[in-house]
This record gives sequence, C-alpha cells and structure tokens, in this order.
Amino acid sequence: MTEPCQEATAADLDGVVALENTCFAEDPWTRNMLQDELSRPGGIFLVIRAAGRTAAFAIGWAVLDELHILQVAVDPAARRLGLGRQVLTALEARAISADNSWLEVRRDNEAAIGLYEAFDYRAVGCRPKYYTDGCDALLLRKRLRA
Repeated sequence: MTEPCQEATAADLDGVVALENTCFAEDPWTRNMLQDELSRPGGIFLVIRAAGRTAAFAIGWAVLDELHILQVAVDPAARRLGLGRQVLTALEARAISADNSWLEVRRDNEAAIGLYEAFDYRAVGCRPKYYTDGCDALLLRKRLRA
C-alpha cells in the first residue's frame, strides 16, 4: 500500500539515494546533491513511500514563472502503478506561479517520454550528447497556464 505523495525530509534521504542509484545507475546524483535539494529555495522535493520504502520521488525548481523538473524516479518494482503520474501531478500543482514547465529526458527512455507526452509535454529541442554516455537529451516543455 502506498502513502500519499509528501514533501521529502532528511529521513527520506537514504531511500532516495538508493532509488537514485537504481534508476540512474549510469550517472546518479550524489548523496550531497540530493541532500542540497531538501533545503533549496524554490525547490520542490516529493516522495511516495510504500511498505516503509521510497517507491518514487520527484525534484523540481519553481522559479518565477517556470517549473524546471530535475528528477523523476519510480522503483522498477512499482512501475506501471501510477506513481510517476502521482509525483508529476503533485510537482506541477506545487508550482502555483509557473506558466511553463521544462525538463530534459534521455532520448532512449521511451517509458518516461510516454509519461511526459501523456501530460502534454512536447519536444522543443535536443541537447546532443547531454548524458555522460553520449546519449542525447530531449528538451520538453509544457504550458501549465495560457
């Protein structure tokens, strides 16, 4: 049974680090980077817990009229259960002054691209060789408010 999406706390850090390393093994954020996001002004750091473990998390920055989504991760064992939709919905809802939302996604991450497209994100550019393994990043944007 999953808990509702909540603001992350320092107590969530171990679980977030573990999930980060599982989901982004090719280039994970460090513990210090993730810890810094817990207290960043304008930062939004959300978690979903299930059975006492971190099942999903999302990190974004709400700055002026924009939301920049930095990370969305879902435990591979909990995928296709709607957790990605839950954290993305909650992230967008907390960016109350944002007119647009932006994110980068690996060109080869079809599951994530499908999720973002279902949320009306559209490709507006490409960052060649953005990731350490040389994979391109697609730059996606969503208009949150007209």
